[in-house]
Amino acid sequence: MADIAHFPPAEFAARQARAVAAMAEEGLDALVLFKQDSRYYLTGYDSGAHTYFQCLLLTGDGDLALLSRLPDLRQARITSDIPDIRVWLDGQGQGPGEMLRDLLAEKGLAEKRLGVERDCFGMTAFVWRQLAEACGGFCDLVDASRLVDGLRAAKTPAEIALTRAAAARADQAIATARSLARPDVEEALIVGRMQADMLRAGGMPAAWEPVIGSGPEAAAPNGHSGRRVLAEGDPLFLGLAGSSLRYHAGIARTLVLAPRDRAGRELFERVRAAQETAAGLLRPGVVAGDVAAVDAGDGVRVSGHGLGAIYAPSEADWPYLRPGEDACLPAGACVYLEAAIRDLAGNRVMVLGDSFLVGEAGAERLTRASQAPEIDG
Repeated sequence: MADIAHFPPAEFAARQARAVAAMAEEGLDALVLFKQDSRYYLTGYDSGAHTYFQCLLLTGDGDLALLSRLPDLRQARITSDIPDIRVWLDGQGQGPGEMLRDLLAEKGLAEKRLGVERDCFGMTAFVWRQLAEACGGFCDLVDASRLVDGLRAAKTPAEIALTRAAAARADQAIATARSLARPDVEEALIVGRMQADMLRAGGMPAAWEPVIGSGPEAAAPNGHSGRRVLAEGDPLFLGLAGSSLRYHAGIARTLVLAPRDRAGRELFERVRAAQETAAGLLRPGVVAGDVAAVDAGDGVRVSGHGLGAIYAPSEADWPYLRPGEDACLPAGACVYLEAAIRDLAGNRVMVLGDSFLVGEAGAERLTRASQAPEIDG
């Protein structure tokens, strides 16, 4: 039994069994998992060092083996029940690629068809070169980047409970920001207080830094260095994710630091209507791209992504809500759905984003913080 176990052994066993069944359907003899999200999902192994050469081997017989660095040996032992942990050392004669090849040979996987997660932050060009040089010709390496992602998309009741907890943290952060958003207040104070309140409530740092932008910088969708002091009439964009045991819930709000701002209210009504229209499509079986392609009105863009247990540098999980995405949302999927107007030329911005649970009866909004743009709303 792992020293730190966030789910009972039976849940991990069921997840591993589903992965083995999915492998068989794809004609794969084993999976070589370079995505930390997959390793956490299947075994509980929890480590932020996923940009180094690390991989979890899952065979068609359900055997597990982890190839990792020495600094993560203790980490793997206390957070997972992986029975076979191999360690590679910098500067030794045999590199991690060669060690993986020997592990595959030991498991009888020479000339077998292996699924590899290639689309992930752990699969750098350097890691792929090490893998290809060591295993190319030894076995058949095929892309299986979405196999475990497809299993992770449908959340279990325990995972949904953690996503609800993450949503509560996100709501708290927005409430904190709303209480502080006034002219002459520094953005840094707002960000610091939001983070502190989420951590005090039992959350943990999210995979993506909170984004705050005000005045002429409110239309920028991503974070940047430097902090402004708020001024009267500023739009204030807030985008962040609450996190509970690596499970995320995203939220975005745009506040307007002006009393009775009719222009801001008009923009808000447009994005709210677009979000409601798109949310109405969130049912099991809907094509993710169809949600993003909804008629949102002139100048309004709808987008989003899946939510789950995911690691830095992004909290955006698969599937993505973007035009052309052909993945279907299953029952139990959690997604972040955003409607936005970002007019860089006219410095008009209004972004509304929330987390939703996809159910047979429709979508349930998990983030419940006030959506109003008025700071006293």
